[in-house]
Amino acid sequence: MKGKERKLLLSLFLGLLGLLGLQYLMGWGAFTAMQRFSPTLSPDLELLFEAMLQVEDLPAGWHRLKGSIQTRPLPGGEGRFFWFNHASAKELTWVNISETVLVYGDEEAAGGGYQEQRDKFFPPQAKRWEENEALAFSHHADEIKVACLEGYLNGRHHYACRAVAQYGRVVIVVLGNVFEDQWLTMNEFRGVLEAADRRAVTAVKSEAQFSGSAILLKTLGRVMPALSGCIVTGGGARGPS
Repeated sequence: MKGKERKLLLSLFLGLLGLLGLQYLMGWGAFTAMQRFSPTLSPDLELLFEAMLQVEDLPAGWHRLKGSIQTRPLPGGEGRFFWFNHASAKELTWVNISETVLVYGDEEAAGGGYQEQRDKFFPPQAKRWEENEALAFSHHADEIKVACLEGYLNGRHHYACRAVAQYGRVVIVVLGNVFEDQWLTMNEFRGVLEAADRRAVTAVKSEAQFSGSAILLKTLGRVMPALSGCIVTGGGARGPS
């Protein structure tokens, strides 16, 4: 291999390493920015809070009440429950949207957790839960179940709607009491589900990208000295041709 070719190969290799390093640093920058505000959070909690719904994801007038975040015990993982209320119905506790985010140790455990949550919120023996066409949307979940139960709540016609979904090792449960023309409509609740879907899949992809980049960069860091040594050694002084 000629000297110019060796230099070109080394340049290409270092360029690729630089791009991977930049990708890693961008991911690390986002991670450290979050750590600056919450330095004691574990990776599971980082993933959980990135996956959760935010107030800006909800229709106008909805907000999270102080003290509405509750821990949900989950062996080998993390779980949190979040509750939102409408500003015009602060005293009406049944006017609400809630989300539970569960982060399991791995995808296999999350699969079992998804089935457990699905059976809890849609009991197999309960036949009245029905899918609603107004809540159909193009989702990114590995598994998902969305259905509603029609009824009356304090004399008001409404639908109790629920969604249970799995994204990798994350399982979310979104609940909402949907009314015809007040507080939360069916179209608005679909928008909430779409936002929850975006949050969850983005969080899971972000974690996978960060982990993959870190592993690849670490591997390249191990082989680079040896490869560089081979290239440099191969490009040493040559005898007369």
